[in-house]
Amino acid sequence: MLRVAHLSDLHIRGDSPIPIHHLFNKRITGYANLLTARKNAHPRSILDALLSDVEDQQVDHVCITGDLTNLSHPTEFQTASQAIRKLGGQTNVSVVPGNHDTYTIGAARSRRFETYFKEWLSPETGQLPFTKPLRSGLRITGVSSAIPTPPFLSYGKLKGAQLEWLQQLEPQGEQDFQVVLMHHNLHRLASPFKNWSKRLRNASSTLQLLMEKRVDMVLHGHTHVHQRTKLNANGHSLFLLGCGSSTWNHPDHKGRYSIYTIEDGSLQNIESRVYNPATEYFERDTQDIELVENPAWAVHSGIVS
Repeated sequence: MLRVAHLSDLHIRGDSPIPIHHLFNKRITGYANLLTARKNAHPRSILDALLSDVEDQQVDHVCITGDLTNLSHPTEFQTASQAIRKLGGQTNVSVVPGNHDTYTIGAARSRRFETYFKEWLSPETGQLPFTKPLRSGLRITGVSSAIPTPPFLSYGKLKGAQLEWLQQLEPQGEQDFQVVLMHHNLHRLASPFKNWSKRLRNASSTLQLLMEKRVDMVLHGHTHVHQRTKLNANGHSLFLLGCGSSTWNHPDHKGRYSIYTIEDGSLQNIESRVYNPATEYFERDTQDIELVENPAWAVHSGIVS
């Protein structure tokens, strides 16, 4: 039996201010948002409580599906990498970037995320993409769906080496369990505009590929709310699971993360842990959410029948 923790969308601020001349690009809109709507959206106190709770749960592996920073600035990456180091090293933690970690063209071109988080990426190269074979047949593959986008847009796309890595995955045996980490959601959102502006652009073809490769579970972030979808086709099931933002301070959505229990090549249990502002601790969430099987959008797309 293995227990895997899933964290996402931490949006960690740097310990030192960002120089003004570093804001003369897309960062200016994001920085304005941090001073207004998101001023208290991801407080450090919730991050500290999160890291402490994950340590207390004694899980076998921790997966973090992107948006560890806000504006992909070096000072944010430095602070975020120092925080994540508390959870362990290469064999204990896996991370992939989100759109906020490739917020500018400069951050993407310089591979800033990989520079600061290389110790949690490929065991051989310290780069993306990667596959980590863990014990009990668990394999964790991380790919980047994050690309620089114009202001106010945050869509993603799997392309180049990232897509080729998935195409080269080999289907595993019945007692094995294959997990893929990416930031952008594959499930369809209710709003057509949000699907266009936020979702993975090649979601349908990626889902077809993942089903063909008999991937068992995709963990994602991006939407900030938790969701559970299960696709069944040709004798195989694929779980699409978002844990929500793990540090969100919102009237309707508290910081949360998930713990997945995997045994005998199958997902046995999902536990959600949510931040309680009254106690300032994370606690087990007693109000579970629905697992949606073969939703209409997947049927209409021909992914399932």
